[in-house]
Amino acid sequence: MKGKKFTAAEKHFLKKEELYQKRIKSLEALVVSKENKEHAMQEQIDALKEQNNVLKEANAKLMEYSKLTDEELRTAILKDKRMAEAAEAVSFMMKGF
Repeated sequence: MKGKKFTAAEKHFLKKEELYQKRIKSLEALVVSKENKEHAMQEQIDALKEQNNVLKEANAKLMEYSKLTDEELRTAILKDKRMAEAAEAVSFMMKGF
């Protein structure tokens, strides 16, 4: 006894189903690719936002410095340097924990 004989309509349906399954797999792969690109772009956006914030802070500090006299500028720079050193020391101590 041989396998089931398919009618022309069943064969046509199976062929269409196969084509649709291939198309679905292709579209699913495309979705994954797009999601990966979106994720990479979001990471880049986040990095650029962080860089933008750093630059804004630096710009604000420079604008603040531009309004100071020479003596005030020296004092402000020394203060900022001490604050940076203190932050670095705290950061170093926190790494030990």
